[in-house]
Amino acid sequence: MVQLNPFKWGNKKKKKEKLKVEGLKKTISGSGGGRSGSKRRTDAKKTLNKMGHLTDKQTAQKDKKDRKAYDKEHKIVNRRGRTTGYKEGYDPKKGVQKKTTTSKTKSSTAPKKKMSSIERENRKRFGDAHVDKLIARQKAFRNRNKK
Repeated sequence: MVQLNPFKWGNKKKKKEKLKVEGLKKTISGSGGGRSGSKRRTDAKKTLNKMGHLTDKQTAQKDKKDRKAYDKEHKIVNRRGRTTGYKEGYDPKKGVQKKTTTSKTKSSTAPKKKMSSIERENRKRFGDAHVDKLIARQKAFRNRNKK
């Protein structure tokens, strides 16, 4: 049994409407009811739509449609129509996300470069100063050989 909290509804009109919507949704999701069961469910769907609410199935379909459209907008597609990647800041596993605002103070700091697992282990073993020195030496070696 669902515990109903009257403080969440506000006033009696909202409470009545919410209870009616919950009852209609239960009727729609239920099965059986004999010969008149299907008629009762279709009538419940019609009254729910007149009230301006959607059934659980309709909301799921709407969410799925919105998700597909959002995914389509953020995909990078090649000539053959295959997905080659996603636009910056979009993760298909997380789905639709709200846009986050970035402040100027965050953008002024330099982004950290990703470390390889070997570099991480070396930093633990030898310390940051020693590894930085080796990296600088490697860059100098590369630059020398380029010329």
